[in-house]
Amino acid sequence: ERAIEQAREDADGRRKIALEIPEVEGAEQYVQQLPADLLIAGPPVLIQWDTPLGSVLLPGDVFRGSNVQGASEVQLAIRAADASSLPEPVRSQIGSRPMIELQVTAGTERIDDPGVPITVVLPYTPGDEELGDLEHIVVWRLDERGERAIPNGRYDPATGQVTFVSERPGQYAVAFVKKSFDDIADYPWAKRQIEVLASRDIINGYTPAVFGPGEYTTRAEFVTLLVRALELRAEASGNFEDVHPEDYYYEAVAVAKALGITSGTGGNRFAPNERISRQDMAVLAAAALRIAGVSVEADSEAELSRFADGQAVSDYAIESMAGLIKEGVLQGSGDGIRPLDPATRAEIAVVIYRLFHLKY
Repeated sequence: ERAIEQAREDADGRRKIALEIPEVEGAEQYVQQLPADLLIAGPPVLIQWDTPLGSVLLPGDVFRGSNVQGASEVQLAIRAADASSLPEPVRSQIGSRPMIELQVTAGTERIDDPGVPITVVLPYTPGDEELGDLEHIVVWRLDERGERAIPNGRYDPATGQVTFVSERPGQYAVAFVKKSFDDIADYPWAKRQIEVLASRDIINGYTPAVFGPGEYTTRAEFVTLLVRALELRAEASGNFEDVHPEDYYYEAVAVAKALGITSGTGGNRFAPNERISRQDMAVLAAAALRIAGVSVEADSEAELSRFADGQAVSDYAIESMAGLIKEGVLQGSGDGIRPLDPATRAEIAVVIYRLFHLKY
């Protein structure tokens, strides 16, 4: 109560309180008990919980749901998890790196889907192999579906920490992943970007060995990558007539529609299998960035006049193209920006990589 009373409100009206737990020799788990009534009925809080195993930043909103009613106390728990039961390839990529399990409970009931972002920070020292490829240090979520990378998980050399944001408690591990493909050697300008995105499970190849860098990208493929890389979420109430529930891109397109990233091609249709042009790619990317909280604005005439074919950009795409050119997301080839050309998978990978780094 004293901590909440003394804390200042942030821009969202929440009061941040920090709870620091000193190291206990031999401890494999740290648990913080908090009074439920204060979190349920008190002012909005943001709880920073620092332990020797890692730090957790948790909005107190998680404790205002119906599953907390009747509980006298709530608990945060973080423990060192055991990788011995995991498949050998997974164990080898985790090695001796941190693996933790985070639990949130109200009374005796676990809160497995709080619906709010939980930030976790883990102390980490990269090994010699990792120092030259820090972007391949990833965070995996481990559950019944196997291991899946959290796109935003990353190592910060300035702090010596791995940080990630997730909306679910559970098991997480730091891993070192280097995926590559046999057919990207001739694309040196996109090779690293493809490998980093693949290692983070943002982009996939046609097979584990074949990426198809020169193949063209469809509208559905690009929207799926946008939603996945920027981790966009929305309550989707419908979809376009030509996007069906069995399509792998159904959910991503529904999210993009709900967020206003795309309104389709007219007549409630999306044309998911059409090749996406570079200017349409720019329009969707700029809209997705705005939803993600990143504004891209520029002097359209100044940016587009740098290219011989700048006047070929359609009116609806001028602002988006100019903004992404200014931010370095879009670059030309020779003296052209090629707005009407279909985008290849290698080009798309570079664009998604740059968008990812604009957000994170």
